[in-house]
Order: sequence, then C-alpha cells, then structure tokens
Amino acid sequence: MNRFIMANSQQCLGCHACEVACVMAHNDERHVLTPQRYQPRITVIKHQRQRSAVTCHHCEDAPCARSCPNGAIAHINDSVQVNAQKCIGCKSCVVACPFGTMQMVLTPVAPNQFKASAHKCDLCQGREQGPACVENCPADALQLVTEDSLTRLAKTRRLRTARQEIRPWHTVDTQHSGTACSKVERMQATPPRGEPDKLAIEARKTTFEEIYLPFRAAQAEREAARCLTCGEHSICEWTCPLHNHIPQWIELVKAGDIDAAVELSHQTNCLPEITGRVCPQDRLCEGACTLRDEYGAVTIGNIERYISDRALSKGWRPDLSDVQKSDKRVAIIGAGPAGLACADVLARRREIFSAMGIRFELNCEVGKDISLETLLESYDAVFVGVGTYRSMKADLPNEDAPGVYDALPFLIANTKQVMGLPALPDEPFIDTAGLNVVVLGGGDTAMDCVRTALRHGAANVTCAYRRDEANMPGSKKEVKNAREEGANFEFNVQPVELVLDTHGRASGIRFLRTRLGEPDGQGRRRPVPVPDSEFVMPADAVIMAFGFHPHGMSWLESHGVKVDNWGRIAASVESEFRYQTFNPKIFAGGDAVRGADLVVTAMAEGRHAAQGILDWLAK
Repeated sequence: MNRFIMANSQQCLGCHACEVACVMAHNDERHVLTPQRYQPRITVIKHQRQRSAVTCHHCEDAPCARSCPNGAIAHINDSVQVNAQKCIGCKSCVVACPFGTMQMVLTPVAPNQFKASAHKCDLCQGREQGPACVENCPADALQLVTEDSLTRLAKTRRLRTARQEIRPWHTVDTQHSGTACSKVERMQATPPRGEPDKLAIEARKTTFEEIYLPFRAAQAEREAARCLTCGEHSICEWTCPLHNHIPQWIELVKAGDIDAAVELSHQTNCLPEITGRVCPQDRLCEGACTLRDEYGAVTIGNIERYISDRALSKGWRPDLSDVQKSDKRVAIIGAGPAGLACADVLARRREIFSAMGIRFELNCEVGKDISLETLLESYDAVFVGVGTYRSMKADLPNEDAPGVYDALPFLIANTKQVMGLPALPDEPFIDTAGLNVVVLGGGDTAMDCVRTALRHGAANVTCAYRRDEANMPGSKKEVKNAREEGANFEFNVQPVELVLDTHGRASGIRFLRTRLGEPDGQGRRRPVPVPDSEFVMPADAVIMAFGFHPHGMSWLESHGVKVDNWGRIAASVESEFRYQTFNPKIFAGGDAVRGADLVVTAMAEGRHAAQGILDWLAK
C-alpha cells in the first residue's frame, strides 16, 4: 500500500509551518534565496474559519502516472514519485490529478535558463526523519499514514462503531491529540492584539518625535504571550526578508531574557531597532501571522523594537568573541541599510560600528573625492550600496513650474531644518505653513511628505493616488496615522497636467478619474482613465512622490559593471558568488540593484552580498 500524509482539519491552525518545512527540507534545511523558489509541495487552504493542509494522496492507481506519456511518474518505495529528468513538461499530470496537488514549476538548469517539470509531494524521500511537514507541524495535525496505521484506524473505528461513538473521518490516531487540542484551544482563547500607546494627535502634529511610545516590560511580555510559536521555522520568519528568528526571540521575551533575545535578534539583523520602527510589518511578518485574520497579529515590530531599545539602554554591545579576523580589506560604498548590513557581516550603528573596527569616510564621494581605481587597488573587494536618489517623473505638463517639488529634496531640507543644519541652495527649506498641499503618490515616501507638511502647519493636505486604497503600496499603519492627523485622501485619480496661475506658479492639478482594469505583470490591476471625468484640484504646493530611479554611475560602468535599462546594477543573489557584478572584485546590493524598495530588503541583500564576498575571498 502506498503511504500518504493525512491532514486533520479540526486540529490545523492554518500556520503554514508545513509549507516552510517542506521548502527547507528540499533546500538543505535552508531558506530559499528568492520568493520565486518558494515552492512547497503541500498547501494550506483557508476558507472562512476552516483550515487544512492539502497534498498528494499517492493514489494506488495514480491518474498522474497513467497519464504521463514519458514514464516520468512511477510507483517507488510505497509512494508515487516524479523523475524530473524524464519530465517533458506536458502538464498531463496536472490535468489528471483529481485533488489539484500536482504543479508545474520552473527549475534553473543554467544561468537564465529554466526547465518546467512536475512538482509534488515526495514524502521527503531519503530524509532520515521522514516527511518534514509531519515533523514540524506544531499542532500535530499531519500524520504519515502507512498500512499498519490504516489497519489500526480500521480496528479503532470498529470499536467506536460498536460503542456508538462518532469521530471525525480524518482522525488517524489520538497519540498527540492533547497537544493539538491545546494549540487550537489556545488560539481560540487568544486575547486581543495589544497596540502600543501613541502621542495625542494634537501633540504629535507639532513634533517630529516618535509617535509610538515604547512598550513597557509588562506590555511586551503580555503581547509575546499571544504568539503561538508556529514551528521551528515559522511563516513570519520566511516572510521577513532577513528571516529573523521571530518566534524564538519572542519566547525569550516571554521569559524576560532580553540579553539572549538581543543576541539572537542580531544574528540576522544588524539594525533591529530601525526595522522594528520602519518596516511595513503589516505586509511582511505581521501580515503572515497565524492570528492575523481572526484574532489580530502579534505586534512583532514593537517587540523587536523593545528588545533592542532595552538592551542598548543597558549598554549591550555585540559579542564578537568568536569572530576570526583575516588580513582581507573590503570597501563599502554607501552607508544606507545595504551598506551597513554588508559591513556588519564582514566585521561583525555609527558608534557601535566604529567600535567594531569599521572606519567611516564621511563627505567622500566616489568619482569626485576618491576614484574607484584607488579603492580597487587598496581593497580586496568593493561593495556598492548607494541606493536610488533620482526622482521619477510623470512627464506632466508644467511639472517643473514653481510650487512643484520632488519628495526627496523636500524631506531632506525638512530634516536639516529640524536638526538645525543650514539649507543648501539646491535644497531650500520649503515652508508649507498655511498652504493647500497636494502630494502625488501612494507609497511610504508620499506618506512621509503628507505627515511632514501637516507638522509644518499646512492648512490642508491631500494625498492623491491613481488606484484604490487597497492597492496602495504604502504601509497601512502610515495611512492610518496620516488620517488621524488630518490628511485627506483622493483615490482613483490620475494627474494629467499641472495648472498654473497668471504668474506661472502651480495653482492646481488637473485629474482624470480612474477605474481598476486588468492586472499588470506584478498582479496589480491597472488604473484605466474614465472618459469625461476631468476635474481640477486646487493646490498652493504640489509634492511629487512617484518613487526613485538609480542615479548615473559612470565610474562603475567604466570598470566593467553592467547596468540594465533602468540604470540598476546587474548582480544576482543566485550567481556563484552572491551579488557579484561582472567585475569580480565589485559586489552590489540594495536599491541600486533591485530598484527602490524597503529598508529590510536592502539589508537582506547587503548580508547576502557579504556572504558572497567571503566565499569569493576564500576561494
């Protein structure tokens, strides 16, 4: 009889730990490098309040095997297995499978070359511990069914029938039911999500200080107690680009062991006090939390911030006792999240980093104050993490008129004003007090501009975005805070022209209403203009926050480093040495490679690049 995995839907938490375990079991127990490689052979299905995992049944007379024209699917070792080498990608098996558990996936066979092949549960063939999903299910909702266990099930059911007892059809045995029931019951008894306290709205509109008050110890421990600890490698860990050990350091917070928690946090993240504050957790770890839909996600970001703030206030510094120094030297161009993350891995915040042996050369521009040739001659490797700073334009008529500003210069000048630094001629401070301000865009930069203008006393601030609110790329938390502080939002509007007054200064924006059309290549529905829907929105100041392009780096291209049509540096995490460019001594990561994105993704790429540098230097 073929073995197969059976799922108990009454015990399933819907935590996706089985998916993560499956992917890691087929990748040497490591997380895959890109989301595209996240291809679990088991899938968690949720419908309303029902949850269950679905995977191949390893049918005795398998339709997939019968339909395969090339003999790529066969019965081997009491299971149905796929020979990817024989598979021709015809998809007959996908059509034949009555349970929808057969998939076609692309696997790399050479640089930029992929092969389509059938993909299904293989019961972790060859894995000594057996199926990883069964081993890692925190609720014991999955069991490997064998001929012996099926015989026991039949015997148990005969006895239950005689006793007139009724049990769910999918219960195989009750060996672990106490653990499983306690997990489900614990989830059902979860208290409401604990949000951090915030400054009063009127107070926060007059300051650039943090609006979220730090967790007290009791708050952090209470919120940590809500975590279900969904397996050794949880879905929140996977969705975090840094793959932070989230459930593990939350467990340490529960126990009050901040020293151990901060050490564990820093194993994957060199700036947790930053990511705890600025990450869009609702799209990443908290968005994946098992509790999110029914009970409210654990406030992971605030716990992360609490750990670092508490440890740093006690004088914590990273333990470098096990670091072995080498005679190699690496230059990091850029001090953003990618550059600092790369530097952290190689040397293992500015005072702390300096104490770690990292030397900062400030006010030093490559290509102007120092040449790339000098760096390449003086260092064994160079990492480029320069970010993206060239504002995207919409090519609107009159977008260069007085009263129209790009987001980044507006924010930089504001920061200098807050810090008491002098403004530069090309970045003058823009006072929005008493003005009617319109911000174009829907990302986090747009929200920064909206909330900055409000703090400078703007009479009215409106954020105009071409899609609906559900499709805004910015953090939901930032949108909520902006609304609380008095911002207005105009959705499904597309700017077509900047309207000028008689003095040639911006006085408004001409818009068209939009509706959402077909999805684009990234799955987001395109905004489609609605005919005869034109209107003008008055504005004294217009701030354009459409995102950023990489800026020109001719000093790189002259050294064999290739860039794409968007100006992004060509470097891949899947190359032999992660994020190595076409010049073997030069590595790159962060926004300069992938385009404008999150702080945490830049940090993750910086760390990957650092590993690539270490591997290359050791070859």
